[in-house]
Amino acid sequence: MKHEISAAAGGGGGGEECCGICGHLLPHHHNGEESSWLLHHFRHRGSYRRLCTNCVLNSSTGLFCPLCLHVFDDCRSSDERVTCLSCSSVAHAACVTTIRFTCSTCSNPNFVFFKFNESRHPNNTNNKKFIDHKSAKALVAASKLSANSMKRAALLARLEAERKVKDAVLAKSKAKDALDRLLLLTAREKEMIVEEEEDVDNPISGQSD
Repeated sequence: MKHEISAAAGGGGGGEECCGICGHLLPHHHNGEESSWLLHHFRHRGSYRRLCTNCVLNSSTGLFCPLCLHVFDDCRSSDERVTCLSCSSVAHAACVTTIRFTCSTCSNPNFVFFKFNESRHPNNTNNKKFIDHKSAKALVAASKLSANSMKRAALLARLEAERKVKDAVLAKSKAKDALDRLLLLTAREKEMIVEEEEDVDNPISGQSD
């Protein structure tokens, strides 16, 4: 099963977009449409970036099976998963065929989850490229991880906004209390001044006797 994508051969043209981690350039389509849909919105180390499929997956080790590319929903028990010997990548036990599991990224430094395949068909005159079934699954997995990342980011942003609202309400209450206390002290000070002035104007009777 192949998924056809039209893309301009080579890079260097204007209007290119790149991944926020690896800097991989995504050229425009030959018909002028942008290929920016290949970049995923992702919260990486506290900042929001647009990442390519490979960088999303490499930044999400332990959240998906690198063999079948299924994104975990945390409903399976840990006994049904196997951890890579070299990193935190986790795979389904049923997907692992060896006793000692090492993920593809650790065993092969040049491994990528997603890549375009050149079409060698003689009728391919528009520089069309294809992604195979595995790359399509990697694209879907990265999209799910991106969506989950942004959902968590939205939740954190909402919690932070609620915290700031509570802090603002508390600060307003403290400011009001301080202002009320200041007004009370000012009123008492004025009363004391008036009493002192009255004592000066009206000396105690009987002092002249």
